[in-house]
Amino acid sequence: MNVPAGEGDITPAADSGQVLTGAHFIPTLDGWRAVAIGAVIVCHLAVIYTENSVFIHLGAQGVALFFAISGFLITTRLLIEHERSGTIALRSFYIRRAFRILPPALAYLLTLYVLSLLRILALHHGELVSAIFFFSNYWPDRSWFTAHFWSLSIEEHFYFMWPAALLLLGPARVKWLAAAVIAGTWIWRPFGVAADPAVPPFERTDMRLDAFMFACLLAILMRDRRAGPRLHGILSNPALRVAVLLSLAIAYSLAMEFPGWRMVKEAAQSAFIPLLIGGTVARPKDWIGRKLDSAPLKVVGRLSYGLYLWQELFLTGVILLNVVSKLVLLFAVVTLSYYGFEKRCMDLGRRLSGRRGGGLSQG
Repeated sequence: MNVPAGEGDITPAADSGQVLTGAHFIPTLDGWRAVAIGAVIVCHLAVIYTENSVFIHLGAQGVALFFAISGFLITTRLLIEHERSGTIALRSFYIRRAFRILPPALAYLLTLYVLSLLRILALHHGELVSAIFFFSNYWPDRSWFTAHFWSLSIEEHFYFMWPAALLLLGPARVKWLAAAVIAGTWIWRPFGVAADPAVPPFERTDMRLDAFMFACLLAILMRDRRAGPRLHGILSNPALRVAVLLSLAIAYSLAMEFPGWRMVKEAAQSAFIPLLIGGTVARPKDWIGRKLDSAPLKVVGRLSYGLYLWQELFLTGVILLNVVSKLVLLFAVVTLSYYGFEKRCMDLGRRLSGRRGGGLSQG
């Protein structure tokens, strides 16, 4: 769900941990994306087949990880573009985004529409329109088949707002906007929970912007000439990773046991997940980075958008197969879609935006 490779990519220097320009993709992000989609799929399998609460909670963490990846990657790419040209080509950005996101999403929604006409599945009033125009997270009447479009809607709202803010304010000032949005989200959350009882509160954009802004802020600081080198050293410290993982585990455990801790958990994952991502980007050659950059995880990461779209359909009783066969069929269809359809759309988007460049997509 992020921008293609070959558009101002970054790679780590072997000796310093600094992030430099010139490679085909930001290391470890495809692996993180694989972890995120794995958590979502395990969650939905648990919802359908086991109702295990521990596994069900993994889905929310997978989505939070997707948000952090988007914030970090988009900001890094836009900063590189700004450093090279002194500006950000918003038109080119939105063309590439449209040709990445819309074709697979519309193909999925068209499939749902056809299946509903054949009475194979039932859709609710207005849910296809809310999904097509990405206001699904504010639409209360959704079936299982488009329920996951709440997170895609939030992603699109972020893509719409953040690049323009970065262009208008510049890298030096936009970090203060990010900090203000984080503070505003935290202040608003206690009131926002009761603002619209018809819509799940933590599926609304106004309740989740900090999940992006922490990652955006980290990306800005990691590219800062003064703060960047020191921050790379801090993020590379294994002790920090252990502390972050323990803090997340405690926050998740408390939220599962005590519903009142949900807002604390949301704040913790928004703040801490980007630190895990930044640590592996800073040091992709340690054992965690190597695992995330392994071939299987990179392949799954590239397919993660399609997997996220289609898993809602393939994991349900609409597909009359056992769970292993459903997963095999899901991966087969998504792989064919990615290499036969989506990559062509992305290539067309790059051509129309005036950008050339190859490399496999990071999203």
